[in-house]
Amino acid sequence: EHPASMVMIKDTVLNVDTASPKGIVEAKEFEIADSGMIDVIISSFVLSASSLFTQSHKGRAFTLLRHPVDTAASNFVKRKGRSKDLRDLELELHQYVSQDWYPDNYMVRQLSGVLPGDTITEHHMDLAKNLLSAKFFIGIVEEMEETVRQLQ
Repeated sequence: EHPASMVMIKDTVLNVDTASPKGIVEAKEFEIADSGMIDVIISSFVLSASSLFTQSHKGRAFTLLRHPVDTAASNFVKRKGRSKDLRDLELELHQYVSQDWYPDNYMVRQLSGVLPGDTITEHHMDLAKNLLSAKFFIGIVEEMEETVRQLQ
C-alpha cells in the first residue's frame, strides 16, 4: 500500500512528500526509486533524500543556485506575506537577516549536516563545495536558458 504522502495526479505524476524527513522515510519504505513510478525526486533535504536511491537505481543530482541576497530577499517577502508576526515587526531586509532565528547558510548546513544554531567552519564550507562539485550538475537561476540547454 502506498504511504499516506503519496498521491497519483492524472495517472502521470506521483506526488510524494520529500519536503519533510517523515515523507522521505515513507518514500524509502515504499522503495520509491525501485518502484518504476518516478523520474525525478525534488527535496531540500539533500542528504536524507539521497537515501532513496539504490544500487540498481542510482540518482543523478542537480541543483539550481541563486544569488544568496536574491534568495534572502525572496524568502523575506514570502515569509512576511505569510506571517502576521513578521509583518508586525516591520523589519527591513538587513534587519531580517540579522535575526538570531534567520536560517543562515542554509545550503552549507544541508550539505554538511550542520544543525541550525551550530557554528559553521571553513571545513563545513569545504565539505559543501566538494559535495556540490563532485555530485551535482549546478545550474544558475539567473542563467536559466543556458542551464536548461546544458541539462538536455
